[in-house]
Amino acid sequence: MKSMLPERGPSTQQILAVVTLLRWAGSCCW
Repeated sequence: MKSMLPERGPSTQQILAVVTLLRWAGSCCW
């Protein structure tokens, strides 16, 4: 079970960064 650290695809940190940017942009734009 290595689903926690996938070798392929976006990493958890990248996903969190994108989500944070989306939430920040949403709070500013909306």
